[in-house]
Amino acid sequence: SQVVQRAASLPPPREARHKQGFRRQRPAMMQRQGTMASPVVVAVPWNVQVSAPAPCRPRLAIATRKAQMASPPPRPAPYRGMTRQTSCPAPRPAAVAGAGAVGRQQRPPVQQAQRQPWHSPRSRAGPLFPPPRPVVEQPTSARTEDSARRQEVRDDAFRAERHSSPASFAPTGAADGRASAASAKRLAIIAPGAGTFTNAEVYSDLRRSGEFKIDIVGQAGAAYDRYPQWFPQGHTAPNLDTFAGDVLEKGSVQRAQCLVVGSRGGQVVLPRIWQSMGAAAPPTVVINGGCAMGLPKPVQWPRSAVTLLLMGGRDNFRSNKTHEEYIADAKRRVPAGNTSTAILYVREMPHMPPVPLLAAALPHLLRAGLSWKAHRQTPVEELQACLASIAKAGSWSGCLMYTNDRGAWQELPFGGKASTAQAAEAQAPGARR
Repeated sequence: SQVVQRAASLPPPREARHKQGFRRQRPAMMQRQGTMASPVVVAVPWNVQVSAPAPCRPRLAIATRKAQMASPPPRPAPYRGMTRQTSCPAPRPAAVAGAGAVGRQQRPPVQQAQRQPWHSPRSRAGPLFPPPRPVVEQPTSARTEDSARRQEVRDDAFRAERHSSPASFAPTGAADGRASAASAKRLAIIAPGAGTFTNAEVYSDLRRSGEFKIDIVGQAGAAYDRYPQWFPQGHTAPNLDTFAGDVLEKGSVQRAQCLVVGSRGGQVVLPRIWQSMGAAAPPTVVINGGCAMGLPKPVQWPRSAVTLLLMGGRDNFRSNKTHEEYIADAKRRVPAGNTSTAILYVREMPHMPPVPLLAAALPHLLRAGLSWKAHRQTPVEELQACLASIAKAGSWSGCLMYTNDRGAWQELPFGGKASTAQAAEAQAPGARR
């Protein structure tokens, strides 16, 4: 009661008027009732029970709860890991004064607490995490061996692609299931004019065949993709002639075993390659036959160069010439005595060769050029296989002409007249390559 009376004489704290449910009108009401004039806050330990008159009990209970929150009771030690402590170390003894340790407490060695594995409350039969099951090696089946073989093939192709140039592709799909990077021929495609966007499907099929490793040289639509200044409405550097010089300086053409050029690439880039490399130039497939035209600059066509021209009767390169005049003019551009030139003339082909036609003719033309370069003999069988593939691809008509071992021209006509629908499609203007 003395503690309560002492606390009643103290001024009330500010926070006690607005917290814990107190109202501002409560002290006035209590004065009218003849009780204490203001709420009381008493700091009471959590383990001390204090009795007070009835009017003081609510405030005393609140004050007691505050004191208990300020000094909460000690909590039990938490579990460590998946075990619990079943015994506690002995309490420390009182200070013992001894020689060399005056006023210090001599601590006994800490006893290692005995620990027991903790079990799940749901199941007391065993531990919470059972031991892992032993791994049993299963016998390898034929299907597993086949999967391992296919994975090995994919790994070989991936390693071959990593060691090649960024634009080259690792060959896949050989006859024995394992494509050899050494047996694939390196094919360089001069991008400006070769239709790398429109005919991308054809070049992708060549890559997947595993027969060629493709290098896309340059980019269509770049700053240098324009005619040089000696052409009508030509431009100074950068242009296709300076681009050809850069390609030769980097050695992209020298590393290739065959080339594919088209349109302006055959008019500007290929003549610059022939001028620099001469007879050492790789065999080339020239789409649109740009090198066999009347150009502002005369073309230095090597006599021993292996060249295969794919020309179209609906091409704007033909201008106002008839089919016979166009073919005769192309033959006249070939150097006399050349024994390694072929012209595949398709009447229905526009400036941009359709995908079915190019997919049927290009692989055979590349094989014929490689064989011609290696054996210096006319690859008649491969050229005939090219005509058979074109006949299966659609109703194409035209003539295949090539020079024999004596330099004379041989002709192999194929197909008939094109249908009306194909002729209308061929007359459509070709897209820019």
